[in-house]
Amino acid sequence: IQLMAPQGSLTPAGLVPRLRSFTVIGLFSSGHYEYDLNLALIHMRDAQVLFRMEDNVSGVRLKLDQTDKAPRVAKELNSQLYDSPAAPNVFVTDWTQQNVAYFNAVQIEKRMMFIILLLIIAVAAFNLVATLVMAVTDKQSDIAILRTLGASPAGIMKIFMVQGALIGVIGTVLGVIAGVVLAWNVGDIVSGIEKML
Repeated sequence: IQLMAPQGSLTPAGLVPRLRSFTVIGLFSSGHYEYDLNLALIHMRDAQVLFRMEDNVSGVRLKLDQTDKAPRVAKELNSQLYDSPAAPNVFVTDWTQQNVAYFNAVQIEKRMMFIILLLIIAVAAFNLVATLVMAVTDKQSDIAILRTLGASPAGIMKIFMVQGALIGVIGTVLGVIAGVVLAWNVGDIVSGIEKML
């Protein structure tokens, strides 16, 4: 492939871009679209010759054992380099800043999941209230018999409150059990779906 450097060479004919030929010796896929679209790796010495950097480099990459400490390490490096003579020419970024689009997508996904779960809970609560209203309507004759036998309105209300609480508790317990079982087996379920496709 032909690689063109952004800095050109000044010739009598004008500014001519510097071109170098490289042989592709391998392809890789990181699974990350932005890297797969834009990233090419060449030998450091070839890059120094192409960009006329002599023995200098344009950047240094640090690899940490614990990736979640990258923002703190970048902040510390930035504060230390701020006082150095090279400060105007140096900037520090970490992988969370370089993948900000991914983190924004995760934040949007979390907000949407919260809204979806809120709507599911609202529908379940409405369903429970509707069930209790229907139960009261269906049991009007039974309520009248209880009232003639001397049951107080508070006692009858307690019966329906216990019924509503029981329905809610049973539904919650069954939902938690189903969720835990699904979470434990999600890998098997996904691989089964992939095999079917």
